[in-house]
Parts: sequence; structure tokens; C-alpha cells
Amino acid sequence: MLINEKYILKRGSYIADIASADFITMRRSDKGVMLKLHFDTKEIRYECETQEAEEILSIWSESRGNRIDFDFVEWLGE
Repeated sequence: MLINEKYILKRGSYIADIASADFITMRRSDKGVMLKLHFDTKEIRYECETQEAEEILSIWSESRGNRIDFDFVEWLGE
């Protein structure tokens, strides 16, 4: 669950600040996309629909100074 365009909440497990992630990896999954947010030596996995993944990646990239426009970027590949 995305909260306040800043945090990811996985009920019963964690809440994480998206902007604090060092980098994010992703792959297709049965539910849409599996994101893995990397924090120093830790990582969290978050499975979501493609639209939510794009929103999370946009929030993260904006925190790095350059918001990604996914209307012009093919980011999941085949």
C-alpha cells in the first residue's frame, strides 16, 4: 500500500520510506510487478500492480532529482 506518496506499507510486515532506497530492482510477477527496494545491506520485496509500481518508481526517481515519465519509457521489458 502506498501512503502519502512517500511510504510503502506491507501490513503486518514493514513500512519503508521510498526515497531512502539506494536502488530498486524489478521483475514481472503473477500480480504485476515484484519490486525489490535496496537499503544499504537490507532489502524489501513489494508485489503490486504495474500502475502502482510506476508510481513508486516515479516517486523514487523524483527524490533523486529527475522524475521518470513512464509514458515514454519501456521499463519492464518482455
